[in-house]
Amino acid sequence: RRKNGEIYPEWLAVSVVRAHDGRPQYYVYIYSDMSERHAAQQRIEFLAHHDPLTGLPNRLLLRDRMAQAKALAARMHSRVALMFLDLDRFKTINDSLGHPVGDALLKEVVERLKSCVRESDTISRQGGDEFVILLNDVRDSDAVSRVADKIHQRMGEPFVLGAHSLI
Repeated sequence: RRKNGEIYPEWLAVSVVRAHDGRPQYYVYIYSDMSERHAAQQRIEFLAHHDPLTGLPNRLLLRDRMAQAKALAARMHSRVALMFLDLDRFKTINDSLGHPVGDALLKEVVERLKSCVRESDTISRQGGDEFVILLNDVRDSDAVSRVADKIHQRMGEPFVLGAHSLI
């Protein structure tokens, strides 16, 4: 713990200093703060499974969640559904308005997608402007249609990004 009570990771190295007769005379303790290394390791682990811009699961994590969803569906006698979403004219927006506007658009798309699915479902960014949505515990095809309609409606609303209104 730090003096302020905060818990932090540390590396402790202990060395013994011996007297002439070989008995331990005293010990030397060297503490190293591992906070930065620990934070970097957590960031690396996060980036291995998530998209750095949106924080969404990447292909690798989606594959794992798909396997889990299929196994659960088999046990629960339900189904899973995969939806693929590709944004039209995204390259034009990136090229004409710049990458910062494109990045802001992607983040807003993610927020809208999250509002259309349950927390137990998975939204994954596959790269660029492509997303995959994994719906768990699907009881019937009407449920998938309702989610698709909700997504279609939310994506049809204008995106206001700074001085730009995108439809």
